[in-house]
Amino acid sequence: IAAISLAASPLALAQESDHRWFADYDKALAVAQEEGKDLLVDFTGSDWCGWCIRLHDEVFQHDAWYKQASESYVLVALDFPNGEEAKAKVPNPARNAELRDKYGIRGYPTILLMNVEGEVFGRTGYQAGGAEAYVEHMTQLAVSGKKMLAAAKEIEGEYAEAKDKVAVVRKAIGLLAEAEDGAPGVDVIAGVARKAYELDPKNEAGLKKEAVASLLASGVAEAKEFELAVAMDPKNADGLHEKAVAAQGSMVADKDAATAFVSQLLAFKKLGKVHDQETIGGLAFSAGMWCMNEQLLNQPENGKVLLKWADALGQIPDEMKKQLNEQLGDIL
Repeated sequence: IAAISLAASPLALAQESDHRWFADYDKALAVAQEEGKDLLVDFTGSDWCGWCIRLHDEVFQHDAWYKQASESYVLVALDFPNGEEAKAKVPNPARNAELRDKYGIRGYPTILLMNVEGEVFGRTGYQAGGAEAYVEHMTQLAVSGKKMLAAAKEIEGEYAEAKDKVAVVRKAIGLLAEAEDGAPGVDVIAGVARKAYELDPKNEAGLKKEAVASLLASGVAEAKEFELAVAMDPKNADGLHEKAVAAQGSMVADKDAATAFVSQLLAFKKLGKVHDQETIGGLAFSAGMWCMNEQLLNQPENGKVLLKWADALGQIPDEMKKQLNEQLGDIL
């Protein structure tokens, strides 16, 4: 993959056709403001990222996609190449890095659909199916995303004006339940949901607990929600504690976080109560495998405990159990 040339990138494709792409975000923004369009921003690795190259080959180079996309969007390709030749063609790498960090780009390709205010209403990546299918995918993404952004702005205004603020917070909690992970405007809606902590500090109306549960489920929980979930449901009687565990498990991204999560999971196991066996069992299996891997955590004793727990929760199929026993020495 590293040997594939820049000719696969949108900018190179534009040079070979009448397709217009910008390598400079700020220039593209000025054009979008002038033309009354939104922005499509492709965070790409033109000379090393296989999925980026496939997306360009299968979608971006085709007139069927470009004609539709360019009617609504000014197209931007922010490149993060490895090779010196490709790096030399990036006009402002520092600005690209700033935008990558601002929008939380963790993988390539990441495609953002956004308005000229910088509000993201769609986030996607490679999708199989070709140019016309990608047009449909983008259309659906934009419709639902703009709807969520509008709902976020509306509920923020409602809360500021409302006499019955509890009703507005419950509405926000409901919107969080409907929102997909990473949905546009979800942070704004989450901010309204967190007003429950001020309105019902002792959870006398159950509002605080509802808010914590919705924030955990929607993927926007912060450290405060994890702490509140454990404090409000220390023995996992209502399953709120395990929702916090599951949410933290989904956020593990490095060795230190994995080590901390293994300790947390083992402590949770001692409570002896699980509501969602599939989710907790799946996490126990993953964490157990991290522990058994010498290059990852190298905690074989903890790994055995976690894998046995995953098995007890019914999350290791018989065939996989047989393979694990052959590889790890009849631990199950």
